[in-house]
Amino acid sequence: LANIDAPDTAAYLRKLLQKTDTDARKETVRALSAIRNDLSLKLLLETAKNDADKTVKILALRAYLDGLTSQKDLPLDTLAAAYAEALDAAVRDEEKTAALDALQSIAPKSRQARIILRDRKIPLTKK
Repeated sequence: LANIDAPDTAAYLRKLLQKTDTDARKETVRALSAIRNDLSLKLLLETAKNDADKTVKILALRAYLDGLTSQKDLPLDTLAAAYAEALDAAVRDEEKTAALDALQSIAPKSRQARIILRDRKIPLTKK
């Protein structure tokens, strides 16, 4: 569905992610996680930040982090900013660690990753 290049697609998917039925939102997140395009990543991050249900937030953030790993053509500084957003949205140590590990792994080649880590007083490399 998110592969359809239509103006209404994002609005429709947002509507699905705002349903009161938690299971429906989880299924929408699962579907978005399989698509891995710009729209799906944007919606997954929004859900990870804003959903009322902790399980949906975690599921969306894990899907977002997985989706970022498939973004091979993304500039490293853009990727660093995306991982920083994931770090901010994380509610559990597991996702925080995944985002930090990703930031630290690209820090040698990304000025933005080094700035993000420095500003948060996090070492550039794992100990």
